[in-house]
Amino acid sequence: MKKVIGTITKMIKNPKEHKYLKGYDLKVIAVLRDEDVFHDDSDWGFKGILKKGDRLEVVPFLEKEGRYSFVSSDPLPKQLEAFKNIRYTKTKPKKK
Repeated sequence: MKKVIGTITKMIKNPKEHKYLKGYDLKVIAVLRDEDVFHDDSDWGFKGILKKGDRLEVVPFLEKEGRYSFVSSDPLPKQLEAFKNIRYTKTKPKKK
C-alpha cells in the first residue's frame, strides 16, 4: 500500500483543473471522501486506499517564504504526478 497523506508531488503536465498549482511542490494533507475528511493513512474508513470520487487536499510550498501555504486546494488524485496512474479500488454498492 502506497502512502497517500504526507506525499510530496507536483501537478501533471496538463491538468484539467487547479492549473495555478503547476510548478509548485504540493503536500497532500488530507483525503476528502463524501462528507469525511481523513488526515492519516491509518484512519478508519480510509486505510490508505483511494476510491473513485476522492479528492486530495494539498498545500503548495512557497519557496520565497520557505513554508507551505495555509491555503489548500482539492485536486483529483489523477491530476497529481504521484497518483496519475492510480487504479481505483472497486467499491461495493450500498444496500438500500
